[in-house]
Parts: sequence; structure tokens; C-alpha cells
Amino acid sequence: MKNRALVCLFVTGILIAACMPPDVPAAEENPTQPLAASTSAPVTATSTPTTIPLPAQPGVDAPAVPAVPTVPILSIPLPGVGSPLASPNSGTLNCRTGPDTIFAVAAIVEHGQSVEITGKNVNASWWYVRHPEAAAGSCWVSATYVNVSGSVGAVPYVATDASAPTSGDFVGSIISVDMQVDPSVIDLPGCVGPAPVLNVFAKVKTNGPLKVKLYFEDQLKGNLNTHKLEFFRADIQDISSSFTPRVEAGTFWVLLHGEDINVEHLGTIARYTINCP
Repeated sequence: MKNRALVCLFVTGILIAACMPPDVPAAEENPTQPLAASTSAPVTATSTPTTIPLPAQPGVDAPAVPAVPTVPILSIPLPGVGSPLASPNSGTLNCRTGPDTIFAVAAIVEHGQSVEITGKNVNASWWYVRHPEAAAGSCWVSATYVNVSGSVGAVPYVATDASAPTSGDFVGSIISVDMQVDPSVIDLPGCVGPAPVLNVFAKVKTNGPLKVKLYFEDQLKGNLNTHKLEFFRADIQDISSSFTPRVEAGTFWVLLHGEDINVEHLGTIARYTINCP
């Protein structure tokens, strides 16, 4: 048994010796030698740009189209269309520069005429209306003396000028005169008189308070009697005179004159004719 173990050890030693490498002579220790210069082209480091894609954003692919703003459509009421109207309930009516009788008369609203209401005073006792004859284009009428058609609920308040001129000094003027002679034709055979009496009439209209003296003038007889008129508001008054014309064939005129006032430009003339067949 002991001999067998020795044999195994011997065989194992032989095997280990066989596996060991042969002796290599030690390398000669020399100083460091420079490396031979390389004949190949030097290697140059270059940087290649790298494109990094950005994350996609909404709206970047195509230009954004701005939104078209929505324009509101406004409904603008036309003057006079659907607006409330005022008309005198009796005769003609003063249209004043302010909402009180102390204000001057700016225009006249005729009986049967309708004017557009555009405003009111604080207690709605006066209406502010459009009137083409008023200097400002509008004036005030008393609510007491008008009939109103249409709704006035949305009519706005209108401020007034307390310093406006008043009518206490009779600031009106004559705006029209309508004249006629009756009869306008007289037939006098052979021009033998006397001629019949002629009556001349005039209808005088003012736009406000006024004191005035008026008289007729006949072409053949001269001046006739004088009429003193006093208007306390815009109004119409009638005057008349009678006279016997002189017997003479032809057509003659009768004029209306005013003292300290010019009315001739209003066409204050009427004519009559005397025929002598």
C-alpha cells in the first residue's frame, strides 16, 4: 500500500515537469529608443455636426392664420323712423328755445303738422322736437298743447340752457302776410260813379310775441287807417280796412306797410281792377 502511494507521487511529479514551459532568456535591458517617424498621413480629428431634432410643436409646420375678428352689426335707427311724434291739439303752437314760456320762440308748429320728439325735460312737461325752421334744428313744445303718437318711454332727458334769451321783450317777427281785396273787379259803365266800397284784408302771422303798427296804402287814395297789433305768442291776427276807390279805369294796387318794421318783402300787396265798358 505504501509503495503504491509512492508510485502515484512519482507519476504526478513527471506530469508537472512536462507541463512547465522551456527557459526563455531574459530580455536585454536597453534604454528607451525613440519610435521611428511614421510615414503615414497624420490622423486629424474632425467633429461631425450632429443634428438633434427638436420636439414637434403644434402650429410650427405651417404658418398660423390669424383669426378674423367678428364685427358686430349695429342697428342704427333713422331719424323720424319709428320715433314718437307730437302735433298741436288746437291751432298753431310756439316752439321755444327752452322748456318754459319765458324762452324765446324759435319756430311755429302748424295745426296738423307733426314733429319728431327727441327729448324731454325732467318732468316731461315739455318735449324737445326736431324743427327745420329753428336755428338749432330743434326746439321745445309744451306737452299740454300737443297730441303724442308713439311710445315716449325711451325718450332721453335733455339739459337746457338757463341763460337763453327770453320772450319778455316781444322778440317775435312777422313771417307771412296773406292779402286780398274784395271785390277784386269793378265794372262801371262809362266810368260813372260812385264806385262800390272795397274791403282789403290781411292775415298777419308772427313767430312770437310782437307789438306792431300796420296800415294799408291804396295807389289812388293814399294811406288808410292804422292798425295796432299785439301778439303775446306766435299767432295769426286779421286786419281789414274799407274804402271807396276813385273812379278810374285800370288795375291798381293796395300795399301793407309797417311802422318801424319792414314787411314789404313778404309780398304784402293785393290788386283790384276797375273796368269802364
